[in-house]
Amino acid sequence: MRRENTPSFLIDEPNRRFLLDGAPFRYISGSIHYFRIPRSKWEDRLEKVRALGFNAIQYYIPWNLHELEEGIYTREVEKWFETLLPRVKPLLRKNGGPVLMLQIENEYGSYDSCDKPYLRFLRDLTKAYVGDDVLLFTTDGPSQNMLKCGSVEGVLPTVDFGPTEDPKQIDQYFKLQRQFAPNAPLVNSEFYPGWLVLWGQKTQDLPTVESIVKTSQNMYSMGASFNFYMIHGGTNFGFWNGAETDAPCITSYDYSAPISEAGDVTANYLEIRKWVKGLEDWKTAPLDVPGNTPKAAFGKIKMRLVHSIERVNEIMEGIGAMDAGDCVDSNRPISFEELNHPLGLVAYQASIQSCGNLSIPSFADFVYVYLNGKYVDTLTRHYYNLSRHSVTLNGCSENSENRLFLLVENQGRQTYETINDRKGILSDVFINGEAIRFWFQCGIKLPLQSTYKQYARRSMKQIEKTPTNQKQGVFIGILPVTAPADTWFDTTGWGKGIVIVNGHNIGRYWPTEGPQMTLYIPEEFLKVGENLVMIVELEGAEEACTSTSACVADFIDHPIFKFESMRYLNEI
Repeated sequence: MRRENTPSFLIDEPNRRFLLDGAPFRYISGSIHYFRIPRSKWEDRLEKVRALGFNAIQYYIPWNLHELEEGIYTREVEKWFETLLPRVKPLLRKNGGPVLMLQIENEYGSYDSCDKPYLRFLRDLTKAYVGDDVLLFTTDGPSQNMLKCGSVEGVLPTVDFGPTEDPKQIDQYFKLQRQFAPNAPLVNSEFYPGWLVLWGQKTQDLPTVESIVKTSQNMYSMGASFNFYMIHGGTNFGFWNGAETDAPCITSYDYSAPISEAGDVTANYLEIRKWVKGLEDWKTAPLDVPGNTPKAAFGKIKMRLVHSIERVNEIMEGIGAMDAGDCVDSNRPISFEELNHPLGLVAYQASIQSCGNLSIPSFADFVYVYLNGKYVDTLTRHYYNLSRHSVTLNGCSENSENRLFLLVENQGRQTYETINDRKGILSDVFINGEAIRFWFQCGIKLPLQSTYKQYARRSMKQIEKTPTNQKQGVFIGILPVTAPADTWFDTTGWGKGIVIVNGHNIGRYWPTEGPQMTLYIPEEFLKVGENLVMIVELEGAEEACTSTSACVADFIDHPIFKFESMRYLNEI
């Protein structure tokens, strides 16, 4: 038997509770995602969670972020675990570290395979690296089938659910957990104070702060441990936004969390802290609330067209950039996966002799169609009720070859509903029913920190010297900054595209669909002096490009979201 104060984290089954170093323990924790937060802000966000009076943090380690290129399952899991778990082992509580539990799977019961051998494989593999005396857990929705298929013997099953003011409903959820773990502590591993947002979403349903606090109180009164998901969401920088079945997720991962995307304390935060502070038997007293970071409105700058999107790789190769994407010739178009280019954009180019009906039976997700350098239209695999796989091409030159340029955007890989969400052009491309042969395709790797200065010098030489009405392409501007501070790029007036600041991919914008109208730019991505802003406009900036010589980018000091309606509900 372990003595009290010996580092350990265990379950006391007779009393249905956790023991931390031999003493009774339960937690109120919050989820943060380190990969959605600038590294220099990790401490600030953790301090704000601690100031709430919380005594734990829950976080995921995303396999796809740390090992982007896909291998063969399940040997690849073993390779990932043999890299990850030896790093985690010294941090475990039994070794004197802060890590209490490890989650081997998340909501696997929602996936219809109900694969118990897979769960046993994960359990045994984890224990092989960290030992049999480390507490492992799973998380699933509060239903009989989800818990049945998502749990495995020897691993603590926990549930997740959002606010409800009905204590009987909460009791029912926890009774389901107890069916699969009769002597376990009650745990809600994902308690939802908000939710993610999709592009094109017109309404937002959120729980009231009263329902958040009341549900928290009810769970606390039942002796449960629970985790706010999310306590702070952060930002889907780059191409890490992901997607649901109907539409892709927006760049912001604010999640309507108590700590905002920019790390600011919200009204919900203050109410939750007030509730924790009023708990007479809670030993982790709230601390003074850290101040919010400074914000700045830097104003408007000119954005000048420097070249078409077709020329990105050409210019990158011209400076010898390691970031230049790989290009491949083929008889038929090949996918992102075959090109070994998992995220972002791939350009497909072919020559055609005549115009007519262009059709692509299978692709993912959006295809931006250009003919002889001019934008024609966008094809869509699936976006809510819209699916469009063909367009009419006009204006071909009769006596010469015509350049067909198809830019395909991976707008985010979907969740478990589509396990193999392949991207790119996945079938032949047809003109008037005849397949186009001989393709040249390149994975476009947008300029990153290592090459953006060279890229800027070369591309600035390409600025159009004469007035132009071309509103698609790559635009560059200089943002002067005397004191770096958090800011937001107001995308109003632009069409659809990507913003890069000083080589940092800030994420995607799509103000014509909304509801996100601004992109968050943390102060860490800015510097004193000239800051290079690059906008890759895919469909056409209308209101932002009314001048014949330059477009306009506006940097403001607050976020803007435009929903047609917003409802606060007592139960979601």
